[in-house]
Amino acid sequence: MQILIHIRGGVSLAMNSVLGVVKNFRLGIILALACLACILIYVPAVSQIALPGNTLKLGVRTSAYPLGNNVKKTDSAEGFCGTFGEEIQKELASNGQQIKIEYIPIVNQHQQPIRPRYDGLKKGKIDIECGPNSISSGNLPSGNGKGIEFSKPFYKTGVKLLLKEELSEKLNSGLQKLNEIKIGVFRDSTTLEVLKNIKGIDIREYEEGRQALNALEINQVQAFANDALIVGTLLKNGVNQPGQPSRPPYENLGYTIYPNSSSKSKYLTSEPTEEYALAVKENRPFSTNLLKAINNTLNKSKFSSERQRLTEYETRYSDVSWTSMKKSLRFINNNIWFVFLPFVWALFTQFLSQVLHQPWLKIFFWASVIMVCLLVLSWIVIQIILMVIR
Repeated sequence: MQILIHIRGGVSLAMNSVLGVVKNFRLGIILALACLACILIYVPAVSQIALPGNTLKLGVRTSAYPLGNNVKKTDSAEGFCGTFGEEIQKELASNGQQIKIEYIPIVNQHQQPIRPRYDGLKKGKIDIECGPNSISSGNLPSGNGKGIEFSKPFYKTGVKLLLKEELSEKLNSGLQKLNEIKIGVFRDSTTLEVLKNIKGIDIREYEEGRQALNALEINQVQAFANDALIVGTLLKNGVNQPGQPSRPPYENLGYTIYPNSSSKSKYLTSEPTEEYALAVKENRPFSTNLLKAINNTLNKSKFSSERQRLTEYETRYSDVSWTSMKKSLRFINNNIWFVFLPFVWALFTQFLSQVLHQPWLKIFFWASVIMVCLLVLSWIVIQIILMVIR
């Protein structure tokens, strides 16, 4: 009997302990929720950004096609910067601030001293600069990057060369070495700083991009160095910017990229050297809050796909096998006049069959007609492929 009493007492004590723990646990949860509520109440939201006219001026560098391109209207842009403009507008709207985005194209930034780097930010013409802005440009010897703040990086890349296809093949095969050619580069650039760390190469500095490209075209230098996305834009799109001489896509002139898919490394260096970020001017009344909004925007999942798109673009133009295929297609496209030869032959055989009344001439006629149809169909298919891979 005493044993049963002791057991009951033990069970009762255990139950009381359990109930006490449960009560304390519930009390702990209530206290934690209360603390969280206090934090949410007393921690202020990100302050709204005092923008003149409630308009955010987004400068878009158009020298790198997939980042910023086709800024024909002030209310829209294509590429990464266009997506960024749409998303930061949503980010600020979620904080209760309805703003308008004005897209402003930025070109000719390397015209020293007329248009130095980040000139638009420093003069207050734009609020954010979007494009191939390397974070390391803040430490350039010229000091043009001083007074500029950068967001978190959104893309990493490296330096590549624009050069003739024959030279690229020689470099890949080892018949020629990198230190045996002259390389043109912008004077005040992060690319120049990267090249200086590669031993033995012959660097030629130029104040402006057009000077370096002119030197490349007349063989004063054998290669032009820049960030991979910028070099890729020159290869695929050439130069078509206000204030710059128009240039056709360099791939149409027998140029290619190095390193490429046949090379041992992805860039001139073993690792990426450039980290791209959005740029704002320091010490403006709203700079801190604007940077917070920019970084919040870049953290959105949508920008994972945007970064992937940049990577795919960079990979595609570096694929020399794909480039060779495009060259073949363009050759056929540019020499499509040969379609008219069987067409003329078909007309001639039709004329002979009418004059000579020979049935075998009908066979030649219909064979020529079928050949013309197949060639025209092939030409249409080539046009579609070229539009897709453009």
